Amino acid sequence: MSKIAKNTALIMILGVFCKVIGFGRDQAFIALYGINGYGGIYLAVSSIPDIIFALIGACIITTFIPMHYEIKSIDGEERANKFLNNVFNITIVVSLCITLFGIIFPDILVKLFAMGLKGSQFNTAVKFTQILMIGGFFTGISGVITAFLNINEEFVIPTIVSLPFNIISIISIFISIKTSPYVMVIGISIGLISKFLIQIIYAYKKGYRYKFKIDIKDKYLRKMMILLIPILIGVAVNQVNSAVDNSMATNFGVGCVSAISYAGKLNSFIMGIFTVSLTSVIYPKLSELLVDKNKDGFVSIITKSINLVIIFILPVSAGAIILSSPIVSILFEKGRFDSNATYMTALALSGYSVGMIAYSLRDILGKIFYSLKDTKTPMINGIIAVILNIVMDIYFSKVFGYAGLTLATSISSIVCIITLFISLHKKAGYFGQDKIFSTLIKSLISVIIMSFTVKFVFNNMSNLIDIKIIDLSVSILAGGFVYLGLMYILKVDELNMILEIAIKYKEKLISSVKKEKSELI
Repeated sequence: MSKIAKNTALIMILGVFCKVIGFGRDQAFIALYGINGYGGIYLAVSSIPDIIFALIGACIITTFIPMHYEIKSIDGEERANKFLNNVFNITIVVSLCITLFGIIFPDILVKLFAMGLKGSQFNTAVKFTQILMIGGFFTGISGVITAFLNINEEFVIPTIVSLPFNIISIISIFISIKTSPYVMVIGISIGLISKFLIQIIYAYKKGYRYKFKIDIKDKYLRKMMILLIPILIGVAVNQVNSAVDNSMATNFGVGCVSAISYAGKLNSFIMGIFTVSLTSVIYPKLSELLVDKNKDGFVSIITKSINLVIIFILPVSAGAIILSSPIVSILFEKGRFDSNATYMTALALSGYSVGMIAYSLRDILGKIFYSLKDTKTPMINGIIAVILNIVMDIYFSKVFGYAGLTLATSISSIVCIITLFISLHKKAGYFGQDKIFSTLIKSLISVIIMSFTVKFVFNNMSNLIDIKIIDLSVSILAGGFVYLGLMYILKVDELNMILEIAIKYKEKLISSVKKEKSELI
């Protein structure tokens, strides 16, 4: 487990760095385009290729990894690599067909994903979509290569490929202001292509060799396809819910779409740093342990993974609700992003933050079910989640406006995560429920006390200094100190594990520095 924790920590650190650059991209976009006009139109349609092709990539990763381990254990490495090329080529064909459809019939996609856009806004959205579908194609086929890298315990490259993407996007945003907004969209598509090219280069360094082969009669392919359809529905929940929110938000104006989009970006920032990092590391390990029939190791990883999500995400969720306004103001309020945009985005962020723990746990639990070769349970749960979200979106949007869309998504996610836990108990029996419940209670107690501390400190700092970044920083530090202190006093095992890893890293760093000094002498 220590290796998993170390890999997760490394990916988190790299993820933070890449996400900071990503925020630089968002800052440039917000300051220059604001939440209306071209900026709002782009955000309304950018989710189209994201959802379609990211889903393809996610489904390939989820189904391919356990299949690869199974083939390797039964028929050997060479057969597993042949299967890899077969899946890769089929993914290329499918992604190409979807791309051509999006380029030829973009109006259908815009009407589906951005139903509120009319007239010139609709026409611009159609052209944006055609360009973005090209970059989306490479996102779709990247899934196979990412899976190959993860199987070979290469987690760094799939994490840092967002760095050149963000740099290219930032450059194109600045150029587009003096030329045309279409330059920005073209630049973003080029950035998506760069992500694929970097991964394929490193895949070759890891031993991958491309061969053109399509065998639709492959028995393992048929087995994978049986898993793929229910996984598609299960994995699609967060993306579909986001698409529903964005599409319905267009009825309130493109400004509301932007507010929800930026709130979603902040929410994804947190999940991208920790939850995605954790799931990318544990999923190959879960699949490997099941192939080796290591039940104790499997349960141990499940328990620690869920507890780590609880420990990290619960305080962040509470902090995002309490400090939503200053967070959005500091990160985004500049240029054409005014105080009204801050208020709108903060409201949406609070709604999403209510369900932050549910979104995170759903990703973890989904990977657990898939490693158990159970795709039916997440699929049924996903269908329920989407239906529940649509019904609640309609009701809450009438009561709370656009902000009700984010709150509805959170509540539906919480309901569905409860049903997933119940299903996991029925499926796997004991998976560390007592330890998970203990950590949850201890974390909730600590978060409640932390929340009062953060609110008290922020209010007093605002009255004393009234410099937002200082007020926010001191409040977060005070809250973090109280939370970690309470969790340490309450003896949460995973926190001690994190501290031990940090101490070992520190000792390793000190010893390496001493070694370098001695060599110089």
